[in-house]
Amino acid sequence: MCSRFSLKKKLAEIQDQFNFWNELEDEYEKEVFLPTERIPVIRLIDDKKNKITLMRWGLIPNFIKDFETIKKYSMFNARSENLEEKTSFQNLLNTNRCLIPASAFYEFKKEEKKKDKYEFTVNEESIFAMAGLWDKWINPKTKEEIYSCTILTTTANDIVKPIHENNRMPVILEKESYHKWFNPNNHYMNCKKILTPYPESKMKTKMIPAAIQPLSQKNKINSSDFANNQLSLFSS
Repeated sequence: MCSRFSLKKKLAEIQDQFNFWNELEDEYEKEVFLPTERIPVIRLIDDKKNKITLMRWGLIPNFIKDFETIKKYSMFNARSENLEEKTSFQNLLNTNRCLIPASAFYEFKKEEKKKDKYEFTVNEESIFAMAGLWDKWINPKTKEEIYSCTILTTTANDIVKPIHENNRMPVILEKESYHKWFNPNNHYMNCKKILTPYPESKMKTKMIPAAIQPLSQKNKINSSDFANNQLSLFSS
């Protein structure tokens, strides 16, 4: 799975790579994003315009009826191999594909009584895109629209496999596949073949010593992470 990533690039750099027309007024650059927080998401508005939006990280299916049910959902990741089998994703595959920009993602490896943190990058100078799906939930009481997303995962490549105990990694797309992925005119069945492990030869990794870790091990995901978030944090 992917439960930690960072985006440490200026908006102009992100805009240059992903060619979106609007700007974000809220915080988009961050040392670490955690599930249920708002993260930058790039989606296609029409055939020519890309838009960057802040969405809740953790998909809220549009058929959910109440907020209490939302708090039970932790769909910050979705296995790319069986998306067509899941009710939450079936109606999103052709119309609601998106890109999630990142400069690194992080995994932890348990060694005896401690966990070492590893940073994975595609290139020290580059921004990469993870494949995602997004949805819009409308609060039946307030009519507020809440945008949310999930990051797709695939089998880990040889550089991630020794670190991730469940042999998973985010789906990282090649630049030439960006438009193919989030263009709704391109049917999902034509996109499945690009949801594969990113080549390990194009990636780098390093262990971050505990003394300088920017991601605290105190930030472990638990039920309170979801329950304590307020609805206002999820708005687009």
